[in-house]
Amino acid sequence: MLGVGPGDEVLCQSMTFAASANPIIYQGASPVFVDSEEKTWNMSPEWLEEAIRDRIRQTGRAPKAMIPVDLYGMPASMAEIMEIAGKYGIPVLEDAAEALGPSTGGASAGRSGPMAPSPSTGTRSSPPPVAARCAARTRNPGTGSNFTPPRPGSRLRIMSTRASATITASATCARA
Repeated sequence: MLGVGPGDEVLCQSMTFAASANPIIYQGASPVFVDSEEKTWNMSPEWLEEAIRDRIRQTGRAPKAMIPVDLYGMPASMAEIMEIAGKYGIPVLEDAAEALGPSTGGASAGRSGPMAPSPSTGTRSSPPPVAARCAARTRNPGTGSNFTPPRPGSRLRIMSTRASATITASATCARA
């Protein structure tokens, strides 16, 4: 669904756990780190827009996606981030794995993008049908006919891979 693959760039914040950047690398893409804002310690909307403009200047194209993280239970400035993402047509995958319960501007953490993982389940309560089918196909490798999965998957624990599962499923299904 996000179609991230080799040669693409994905924006993620610089102050985060390695699991935020690992799924980008697993797809053959390159993480582009965006500095944090002092108010939330999360992705800075100001630096985000500067990073997008810089990538367009240097590569001639905008990054393929962005992953802001709601770090330490503090929601990122998602209203501003979503506005910038919309301006440049960049899909957003909000990683709310560390944000159980907080909200900002009346919106709960993890509810800003169409595929934002939530802390309780690892997936949005009602994921888009294509995302749900793709995730189901990749989460249990070896369960296809004759133990041959229809596409590669893994049995990683959801706590460490909430964002990576969504990106992996999205990229795998985009190539299907």
